[in-house]
Amino acid sequence: MRKIAAFILGISLLSAIGLQDVLKKNYQAKGGLEKLKSLKTLYAEGKITAQGMEMPFKVWVKFPKKIKMETMFQGQTMVQAYDGETAWWIMPMISPEPQVMPPTQAKQFKEQNQFRDPLVFYKELGYKLEYLGEGEVEGTPVYKIKITKPNGDVLIYYLDKDSGLEIKAEFFGKMQGREVHGSTYFGEYKKVDGLLFPFYIESRSNGKVVSQASISKIVINKPIDDSVFKMKK
Repeated sequence: MRKIAAFILGISLLSAIGLQDVLKKNYQAKGGLEKLKSLKTLYAEGKITAQGMEMPFKVWVKFPKKIKMETMFQGQTMVQAYDGETAWWIMPMISPEPQVMPPTQAKQFKEQNQFRDPLVFYKELGYKLEYLGEGEVEGTPVYKIKITKPNGDVLIYYLDKDSGLEIKAEFFGKMQGREVHGSTYFGEYKKVDGLLFPFYIESRSNGKVVSQASISKIVINKPIDDSVFKMKK
């Protein structure tokens, strides 16, 4: 029995060491853990392509909770934002005035737009990480890390074995009571003030491309006033 217990303990230790080794490689590839944790603000702009349409967008983020997204569509600007307390939006097709998001949409928006890196802030977020070993993504050797959120939703991150960078993430969870599965692909990494960011993000569902985001500009750690995120009354 002692030998069996020692064997199980040894396997557990190997898994823990494997996870920390993979995380360390990821942190180093992206610019270092200290620098990643020092990220205070982020501004990005670019365009989203979906259903044959191009939609310019701008995003302001003030960590850990504040976010504002503007998307230009057919000459109108759609706004989605969260000021740390209230989620609100401007939906021009419904009303030109800012409105508080309905509870279901607000919950979904806040859950989908957690911009803190889950591989870096998993303890603060209450996420559980598990190393799943090695695999492949479209022929590229990868490390696999499973992330379980407190609400039961699951993310699986695939990290390139050579670079240590994320190249794919899978989501398994529920939205409005329905089971949802989607994939996100990351590419075109570029350095911004010592940190690496993906400048191309592609979303797929059932193997089909749903949207493609091409980022043209990222600015980090520049002051952003809280008023940017507040709903104007």
